[in-house]
Parts: sequence; structure tokens; C-alpha cells
Amino acid sequence: MKKTSINSNGLTAILTTAPRAVTGLAHRAGITLAACCLLISSAYAAERPNLRPFTPNGWSSPLEIRVDESDNTVKVNWAVINDARIDVSSEFRIRIYVDGVTICGWRIPSLKSRYYVSLRDFQLPLCLADGRHTLEIRADATDTISENSEADNRFRGSDIEVGDEAPLAWGAKVSQEFRDKVRGISSELGCDPNHLMAAMAFETGRTFSPTVLNPQSGAIGLVQFTSIAITDIGTTKEALARMTAVQQLDMVKKYLSRYSGRMALIDDIYMVILWQKAVGQDSNYVLFSKPSIYYTQNAGFDVRGNNDGKVTKAEASAQVRAMLTEGMKPENMN
Repeated sequence: MKKTSINSNGLTAILTTAPRAVTGLAHRAGITLAACCLLISSAYAAERPNLRPFTPNGWSSPLEIRVDESDNTVKVNWAVINDARIDVSSEFRIRIYVDGVTICGWRIPSLKSRYYVSLRDFQLPLCLADGRHTLEIRADATDTISENSEADNRFRGSDIEVGDEAPLAWGAKVSQEFRDKVRGISSELGCDPNHLMAAMAFETGRTFSPTVLNPQSGAIGLVQFTSIAITDIGTTKEALARMTAVQQLDMVKKYLSRYSGRMALIDDIYMVILWQKAVGQDSNYVLFSKPSIYYTQNAGFDVRGNNDGKVTKAEASAQVRAMLTEGMKPENMN
């Protein structure tokens, strides 16, 4: 058996600079000096980096937020530190989220021990719609780095309240009457109007047409009403096709109303439209599996690339989240 050197893992420096401290520690613990050094060695070997949002001197928080009330654009300052004695030697990602949706991100190639990275006066690529919004920063957003603690990667900034006439996601595609009605419906149902707009944008291919028809399933309209949904709301496909977009919003409200107060997240708004059993379930909940007609009709959602033959709630919602991000670009808002 080979003998492990007690001078490995930085112990030479410890024994050189503080030999009495190490000897005293061993004595108090009732163990040999070699055993004490081995414990110290293990502690050093086990330590890992620790990335977390950080408040530099003079800042109020790790994520400072400023809204320009003239156009509802947002600028942020952010900072992230490696708060450990071990360097981060590989790439990790930092992301900003608005209302739980990824808005932008950065690739950080490495970060030395006790160093931090920051960005000031960065304008987010969106305009905020009316209502209350949450902003969050996540260090190591993709969980690439093995850290001392994974619990402190996130920081949520102060909520932002924006006035009633703020731009709406995808608002540039619809009339003022449509926008006003969506805001009213969302207020009654307890959901974010931007989320509802994103869901309808996805379902209609960005057209917001009340007559758009799915050639595969036969679903129609703003939220792609299926034959079952049409029966539930007490109308017909022909009647839906004769409605204007503003008129059909009444049917959207009627269809969603059973889940009033349960659609705070964009994923759950979309689950009411796609697969109601998944409302309130976690992101890994499986909606469809092979072999089934439901999987065949929704196989496009199976995007993991692992050929698992399953569509999860997260996979199905991902494209609607992307539609929200696209809809919140300044040119699409009104």
C-alpha cells in the first residue's frame, strides 16, 4: 500500500504557516497529527466552487432594476460571485428571467475564487406590459457547475408594477378593442394577459385569426377549440368560424373560466388549452406517450432528442414560452 503524502492538497502551506495550530487541533480532537492532516486534506479536496448573485459596494442588490416609464423598457445591473476558495474553470451561464421566462443570458468562460462578474445598464430586449412583473437572476442557470451549494443560485428582484396602458405582448398584431378585452378577461381569470396573448399567438401561428383551422385535428380558432371543447362551451364550429376575433374572446373566456385562479403560470394557461389534467402538475409530468394518437398529433413537442417517446409538460410549454419572449420584443408590442 502506498503511503499518502500529508503535504498534498495544500497541506504544506498549512503545516508551514500554522504548525502549532494543527498540532493543537489534533490534541484537542484526541487524534494523531497524521489523522488530523488527513481530515484537513479531505476537506480541501471536497470543496467546490460556489456561484451566487452578489451585491457589490454601493449597490442595493445583486439585481438592480430601472424602468423607463415613457416606453416601459427595462435596464438592469447584475453581479455574480464565486464565493469559494476553488476557481470555476469551465463555462457556465447566467440568465435573466421575467415572469419566469428566460429573456436573455450570458456565457461566462471561467471565474476565479472570490472574484465576481458584473454588467451595468443593460437594456432587456422587451417592453413590459401592464400589471405586476417579477425579475430574477440565476447564476449557473443550466446547473453545469458542481457547487458547494445549489440553493443560493437565484435572486429575485423587487416586483415591478406597470400602469394599465402599458404595451401588451403581440399587441401590435391585434386591435385596441382586442387588447382591452384580453386585459379584462385576464384580470377576471387571475392570469397574465401577456401569457394569454402568447398562447393565442402560438395556437394561431401568430395570426390571431378566429377561423384558423388545424388540418390534422380539426381544431379551430384563437385557442384551437377541439370538438370536445366546442361542446363544453355550448357552441358549434360553424358559429365560431362566423365570429370576429373580438367576439370569439368571449368563448375563450368561457373555456378558461373553469380554471380561474389556477393559471398564474404560462405553462398552466397552455395546459388548459392542450391537456387539462396537467394543470398544476410539475414540469416533468408526462402528457403523451407512444403509442397513442395523442402522441402522434403532438410528436413535434418531443424535443429532448433522446427518442424517449414522451411529451412532458415542460416540452409542450417550451414553444409557448418562446412565443412570449418573441411577443415581448418592442416591435411586437402595443
